Amino acid sequence: MDLEKTQDRRAEWFVPSRGPLKIRILIGMLFLPYTGMVLAFILIGSMLAETVHWDRVAAILAIYFLALGVSAHALGALGSKTTKPWGRVLSETQLWTLAILPLLLAYGIGVYYMITKTPLLWLVAILEGFFCSPTTSSSLAGVFTTTAASPSPGEVFPSLRATSSRATGSHLPS
Repeated sequence: MDLEKTQDRRAEWFVPSRGPLKIRILIGMLFLPYTGMVLAFILIGSMLAETVHWDRVAAILAIYFLALGVSAHALGALGSKTTKPWGRVLSETQLWTLAILPLLLAYGIGVYYMITKTPLLWLVAILEGFFCSPTTSSSLAGVFTTTAASPSPGEVFPSLRATSSRATGSHLPS
């Protein structure tokens, strides 16, 4: 199926071609190759620490899967009033639910580490929360990035987290 022949992204190579339509859309909406790449970079960066805290590695992987893999991509799937990148298979209520609940769960995990282990993480969490909507919202397209090749702020923060952890000697979940 040619991408130009369809109105949505179901023809992407990473979207299953068989199975119930909603499941295929949900899997495609996760952008598993991209999400997997980000999680792999986080895992690789975590292994560079002097001491690996496996609970923190699991926590940061879960946070990024929930916040980026699910929430940010659900916000992206909302699109604008006219453009719906994944069609209208999922209702706006379902997409908002997929955007808000995993993000709250991710922040819940993060708050635990902010309170018990890493107070400096508050700064990064606030910045990432600020950029969560603008980087996926078509109403603010081009405000923070100018080209498709520009990294979004959300793509830069895993590096910021790792760098600030090493520079300050704090133990961010990495």
